[in-house]
Amino acid sequence: MGVHTGLQCPSCDLPKGTVKWPFGPQVGDAEFRCLCGCEAMSVYKRAGDGRFITRCMACGTDQTAAIYGEAL
Repeated sequence: MGVHTGLQCPSCDLPKGTVKWPFGPQVGDAEFRCLCGCEAMSVYKRAGDGRFITRCMACGTDQTAAIYGEAL
């Protein structure tokens, strides 16, 4: 967990690979997806006011209120 290894192409050494065993929710788990269909979110702490913001990594939509009920 937390380490990316073995993603280099054996021919050109560029990082073009994918993980062998991707992880995600298990059968029966609740899953959050953006309206664009993306399930990858980025969470960051804003420098100005210290609030945590959650955005969709595909379209950039702010999903903070959808996940936490209000902006943190």
